[in-house]
Amino acid sequence: MENAKRDKGFVAEALRKYVQKSHRVLVVGSMTPRREALCVALGALTWTVDYNKLTFDHSKMSTMTVDAFMNSTKLFDIILADSSLDHDGLGRYGDPIAPDADLVAIDHLKFKLKPQGKLILTVPVGPDLLAWNLMRIYGPIRLPLLLESFDLIDTIGYDENRLHQNTHNFRQTYEPVFVLGFLPPASSPHKEEKTNRKVEEL
Repeated sequence: MENAKRDKGFVAEALRKYVQKSHRVLVVGSMTPRREALCVALGALTWTVDYNKLTFDHSKMSTMTVDAFMNSTKLFDIILADSSLDHDGLGRYGDPIAPDADLVAIDHLKFKLKPQGKLILTVPVGPDLLAWNLMRIYGPIRLPLLLESFDLIDTIGYDENRLHQNTHNFRQTYEPVFVLGFLPPASSPHKEEKTNRKVEEL
């Protein structure tokens, strides 16, 4: 419980730091609008995408299904994926089974950002693990794959030592915040070199 409170504090800190008035914010995979409420309090408009059809009764909160999102042309200043991509493709929340759905999903999110937009991401961090069908834990192998097509702008609560630190209870997750920016391929002739450097830093 203390871990969860601490990690959710990381997200609130990131939202307060990066969400601005009139921002368009997309929240990925949210059943209750806690994060949306904070964004609205900061002056933003929110859209929530989920496999389930949600309804939030607030003029500044909109919802859409995954299918509607994939067909939408909306771009966002901030995208929040808070403990959501680690579940993608495992079937637990009505999504189709797909081993690399998390990697596919983050690639889709990249193209829903405005040019100066930011993706605020949390996933469980630790030694690489698939806890079927609950979640993935991202370690030295899969975390770099998840982040490789983004520019790493900021982290909140991240401790690289936790990549290798086993826990006796995998449900007690450690979920720091990664703040990512869109990295257009054409502007990055040394992208592979930069990605390798980031992996080494992690």
